[in-house]
Amino acid sequence: MRIALTVNGRAVEAEVAPRTSLADFIREHLLLTGTHIGCEHGICGACTVEIDGEIARSCITYAVACDGAEVRTIEGFDDDPLMAKLRRAFTEAHALQCGYCTPGMLVAARDLVRRKAGLSRPQIRHEMSGNLCRCTGYMGIVDAIERVMDERGQTPGLISSDMTLGCGQGSDPFPGAARWLGPAPGPFAASAAQPGVRPAGSDPIQPDPVQPAAIPPQRPATARASVRITTGSFEETDGVIRLSQSFVLEHPREAVWALMSDPEVVAKCMPGARLDGPPQDGRL
Repeated sequence: MRIALTVNGRAVEAEVAPRTSLADFIREHLLLTGTHIGCEHGICGACTVEIDGEIARSCITYAVACDGAEVRTIEGFDDDPLMAKLRRAFTEAHALQCGYCTPGMLVAARDLVRRKAGLSRPQIRHEMSGNLCRCTGYMGIVDAIERVMDERGQTPGLISSDMTLGCGQGSDPFPGAARWLGPAPGPFAASAAQPGVRPAGSDPIQPDPVQPAAIPPQRPATARASVRITTGSFEETDGVIRLSQSFVLEHPREAVWALMSDPEVVAKCMPGARLDGPPQDGRL
């Protein structure tokens, strides 16, 4: 499939297999090796990039899903003032050792600092828990983020004027954003139309309401329809958070199974995969 997108402010066109991840496309096609691949399951956060102004795991995001999107990797933040502060703080606070997690950690830390301020150290740890580090013990990472957060003194939910977002597109925090790319919204998503918006009082660490983010403009009518994600209740037991999510494909069950069990489709999308057909009970 042929895709066209913007990466770090540069227009890119390429032909990629439908199964190619955004991380592999960034590293192997564009040779932007600052984006690291760790777990390849969307757990460690080493592959974190920015897609249409929102951070996402590039290892579990298909490159074809980013057709028409703006992608920003760690290399795209060279001239970003906030990222410069974080890089300096990470160095001074000894927030890196092997450096493998550092690009994704910096991208996630920048996203956190631009959204929230005045967080306690436990709150910073909670917010950054999606990025794993095997070396530092996180002390220096928390120190660095806390230092930059204190320096900025920004109001939660507001974006200060000294930030450059979306590959230098001015003050618009979501340039060209139109749909949720990457993994499905987390347990605080109010709806598929407002990805990532937390309902008031839903955060056990920070109970204060967070102002909803601006809803990005819609894509042209030719774009694929979004899938509505329904998130159930979640519980935390012994430090383990369990949650459930579900979605409905707006097609007859027979049509879905016919597509999924078509050997030609499977061969094109998942080379080498085997598909023995639907479960005996016929449930999706």
